[in-house]
Amino acid sequence: MMARDASAQKRRRADWALHGGSPRFPVALRWGQQAFPHWAKFEAAMADLFERQYYTNHGPLARRFEVRLAALLGRRHAVCVANDTIAMLMAAEALDRKGPVLVPAQAGRALLQGLAWAGLTPRRCPPAEDAVDVDRAGLDAACAGGAPPVAVLAIAGGGPLAAVAAWADARGLPLLIEASASLGCATVAPASAADAGRLRVLSLHADELLNTMEGGCIATDDDALAARLRNIRSSYGAGPAVEVVRTSNGRISEAQAAIGLLNLDDLPRRLVRNRERAAIYRAGLDRGLPGLRWRGPTEPATTNAQRLALQIDAEAFGLPAAELQRWLAAEGVPTRVLAGPPGRAGLLLPQNAAMSDDDVHAVCALVRDAQACAAAGEG
Repeated sequence: MMARDASAQKRRRADWALHGGSPRFPVALRWGQQAFPHWAKFEAAMADLFERQYYTNHGPLARRFEVRLAALLGRRHAVCVANDTIAMLMAAEALDRKGPVLVPAQAGRALLQGLAWAGLTPRRCPPAEDAVDVDRAGLDAACAGGAPPVAVLAIAGGGPLAAVAAWADARGLPLLIEASASLGCATVAPASAADAGRLRVLSLHADELLNTMEGGCIATDDDALAARLRNIRSSYGAGPAVEVVRTSNGRISEAQAAIGLLNLDDLPRRLVRNRERAAIYRAGLDRGLPGLRWRGPTEPATTNAQRLALQIDAEAFGLPAAELQRWLAAEGVPTRVLAGPPGRAGLLLPQNAAMSDDDVHAVCALVRDAQACAAAGEG
């Protein structure tokens, strides 16, 4: 690995695509996992679906997928729906609260829209120094002035979730957990007595490690909340009928469930491969580069191999995260900027199922070369 990096020619200003050079990846890398089932298995699953002529309304594949997903997550219930936005708005609606909800600074637009649909008003918290999620200081700051919050949203897999949960418990506030990234952790979603009443929302979009191409899931141990969610989803005969104010018509299809079942079979192998790529990233960028360090936990048991986030100190590195994103995008490398303290934003690196080891080495080299160019005044 070291020999390969040492022999690689460094990229100077004129070599960069932004300045007239050829992109390192003429066919850009894809963002997200984009991990699809083997074609023969997919074809067989679709043939079975057409033969049965049953496409939606809590069919046998949807029921089987929910049972397997609940077992994977260590939860009594996994309520699967058409997409992750519907999953979040259903979870928020099931809480039956109105008013401010505290959310991490990097919460996406679709997530915020889902909360607003249920009558919650998102209030962003200042980001933590070292984490993707908020910390106690950010929560306290968001509470200063204004109406008191009625709920808290946290993101699992990249921040101090236990501290956020304890903060919410001390104030008697329900906690919504956006847990898509937690599937990349060694412990998927640790169960505890304190977690029994929480709602974990997962995206099953193609970008995620486990996907149904498009979909979402709400996991909980609370029987009453699960019944309410199933009635909001409006799947007839999927559980006891309970009164709800409105429904989402968010049923997952048998086609989505078939893909999810195939991807569950392949999940252990994908986890191993993600961790192999993550190890190459860490080896390639753990070299004391000025202004660059990994964001969030780094221990093997808690590291999320699906969410590889660098924290970039713009002054020390020579480029802010958004500018490095622009350089890399021109080279065919998609990234995402994460909110952070002033001058210290984060940058999510690609972790695509089709990426080879050489692709990861090349991305690392681009980051190192960008820093070298910036240090030499070639930015």
